[in-house]
Amino acid sequence: MVLLHIAHIETAVVGGVNIAVPKMANSQREFADVGIINLTGEPVDSVPTFCLEDFWSKKIPDLFRKPDLVIFHEVYRPAFLKLARFFQEKQIPYLVIPHGCLTKTAQQKKRLKKWTANLLLFGSFLKNAVSIQYLSRREQEQSAFSYPSLVLPNGITLPKQFKSTLLSKNIKLLYIGRLELTIKGFDLLLGAINLQKDLMRATNTTLTIHGPNEDPSREELEKLIERYQISDLVSLQGEVWAEEKETAFLSSDYFIQTSRSEGMPMGLLEALAHGLPVIVTEGTGFSHIVSEEQCGFGCKTSKEDIALAIKQAIIDRDGYQTLSENARRLIEDNFEEKKVAEQSVMTYRNLL
Repeated sequence: MVLLHIAHIETAVVGGVNIAVPKMANSQREFADVGIINLTGEPVDSVPTFCLEDFWSKKIPDLFRKPDLVIFHEVYRPAFLKLARFFQEKQIPYLVIPHGCLTKTAQQKKRLKKWTANLLLFGSFLKNAVSIQYLSRREQEQSAFSYPSLVLPNGITLPKQFKSTLLSKNIKLLYIGRLELTIKGFDLLLGAINLQKDLMRATNTTLTIHGPNEDPSREELEKLIERYQISDLVSLQGEVWAEEKETAFLSSDYFIQTSRSEGMPMGLLEALAHGLPVIVTEGTGFSHIVSEEQCGFGCKTSKEDIALAIKQAIIDRDGYQTLSENARRLIEDNFEEKKVAEQSVMTYRNLL
């Protein structure tokens, strides 16, 4: 089977498709012939990668000009429209992985612009896909569209180093990813910390946030931290990669993500794989899984519920080792990269 992924990948940027797509494509290579058209033109390690110009000038192997299935990542990329028309004319099926951008919450952001784009351009792009691939059942249920769809998660490699015990009496909360204020729910998270700031100070509990320095929401986050007077509790840092990222996971106690809407958060999967219990909202699509598998604290998407989950994590120290072991087991059983890759290729064969 020949798979061609098409995405906008910035290799120097943490999170989202920049991490998920290279991992997905590389792991699928064991079960299919896989290539990537990267709209940025940047090469992707270990996977045959081509730029858009290579495709249109026929400088890529015929294998990838006539794949069995094309996989578009995200939706609102103008270059996708011409490519989709080309594949339709050649009767080559394609599916779309929206990575969270089709949920009702995401569609409310720049609502008029997206409504117009859907009506004039991207509605037909989605309609003509053989399927929409959602990364979680929650994302599928929260979709603003009713096109034929399936659910397949992202996969993650189990790291060799992981933790299973609290490092000290001081609780360290961690977030790594994009800093979008509304979608990622930072207004809720900082509001929750404001509600629990006395307890957090009394127990030396802190939160470290790692995200892009150029993110437009960074200034808004800084203003909220100042407004709530919690700069002693919340540290806003830059992006981390490779060894720095692993060190951040291993030196923290809980990973916290309070999104209003998500596809499948890679940072959350990485944290669980490192043995970190998590504090997550329903909007992440992981709240019920976390509760069922007992690997952290799930809560509703409100600052009051997030505050209660933080309090519970601070107080429930005796159960930490069990939560940590369950976190690692959850990834091993359900989200291990190779297993997910094999399942995805089998699903694509059946779909066609």
